[in-house]
Amino acid sequence: MTPDDTLKAFLAAGTPGPRDATFELAVAERVARRRFWMSQLALLPWVLVACLLTVFALPVLRVMGPALAPLAEQVGMIGGVAALTLVTAGLLVRRFRPS
Repeated sequence: MTPDDTLKAFLAAGTPGPRDATFELAVAERVARRRFWMSQLALLPWVLVACLLTVFALPVLRVMGPALAPLAEQVGMIGGVAALTLVTAGLLVRRFRPS
C-alpha cells in the first residue's frame, strides 16, 4: 500500500481522529520557545551595536562628566517619574482587565 493509498483510506473514513490536547500543548510550547529565541537572536546585532557605541562614547563622557552632572540629576529624576508611571499603568491595566 502506497502512502497515497493510506491517505485516501484515512480520508475516506470520514471521521477525524481524536484531538490530543497534550500533544497540541507540547507543539504550541515548542513553537513559542522557537519564536522567543528567534526574536532574541534578532535583537543581538542591536545589542552589539549599542555596546560598541557605549565603548566609543565612554572617553568622551569622562571628559564631559563634570559639565553633565547637573543634567544627570534631572535625567535621573525624569527616569524615576517615568518608571513610576509605567508601574502604575501596569497595575491599573491588571486591575481593570476583564476576567
